[in-house]
Amino acid sequence: MDKSRQKDFGIMIKRVLICLYSVVHTGYLNLCWFLQFQICKNTQKSSISGSKDVSSLPFKHALYLVPHADDDLISGWSFLKRNRERISLFYCGFTGSRTDEKNRKIRRNEFVQYCTKNDFYFIESNGNYAKEIDQILKTKQYDAVFLPCYLDWHKEHRQLDEMLEKIDLNNLQIIWYSVTVPLTAQVNNACSPMTEQEQKEKWIQFKQTYRSQCMPIMRLKYQERLTGMQLGYFAVESFYIFPDTEAFLCLMNKFHKINEVTPFDCLSEKINNLSKIRQFVAEKFVLDFDHAISK
Repeated sequence: MDKSRQKDFGIMIKRVLICLYSVVHTGYLNLCWFLQFQICKNTQKSSISGSKDVSSLPFKHALYLVPHADDDLISGWSFLKRNRERISLFYCGFTGSRTDEKNRKIRRNEFVQYCTKNDFYFIESNGNYAKEIDQILKTKQYDAVFLPCYLDWHKEHRQLDEMLEKIDLNNLQIIWYSVTVPLTAQVNNACSPMTEQEQKEKWIQFKQTYRSQCMPIMRLKYQERLTGMQLGYFAVESFYIFPDTEAFLCLMNKFHKINEVTPFDCLSEKINNLSKIRQFVAEKFVLDFDHAISK
């Protein structure tokens, strides 16, 4: 066998091994999540009250901040579909560690396809995120802002909260949404309920639209199920509504101090364990939510 064929054969073997590893690893994680889900659903408290349907909020027009293409779908597919007439998506276009132009275009095209298919209005950032958001909000066309919860392992999610801190919020309604770190029923005070069929449709659309993203769909579905079961639904998307802008600033100040001691980046080490991440949220932050908001 000549050197050229040897090289091609080596590349083929490498691809086969990578594919096999991916299949085995995914199967292992899905099995782990299934077993963890069974344990969690049999041990967690159910019928926790106090979480309203987020669609009942009386805002006229909300700005929904989207750091990455797919954060919108993961966090609020059902909510956005029910409220598309009064929501504008603000697409930042963050791409994490993959900052090359090719990936940026792929992610943008997937987001545009998703918005077009679902008839969502969106605004695309030119890269001056904080200035643009500030200018948009100063038009007073919006009376509510949705953005990722600061309790998140992804720094680009937290970045939007840090931007909003420095903006004149002018009594805006501020609502946090959950992406991959679950806002459990002990923490969230609003949700968007989903039936079994709706949750199925949500994740089918994810696979069809965000093809470039290899996401732990089963893990995310189980987290939606667990919080939903606590609230008396099949599954939910979770939100936290701040009573006023002062409460948001107060809680952000509290979280900054916690982040210095227990960096939120470490949540990525717990994210694949359904029970550990939920326990971490409950034990570390429920009291801080209550304490900060009550001040």
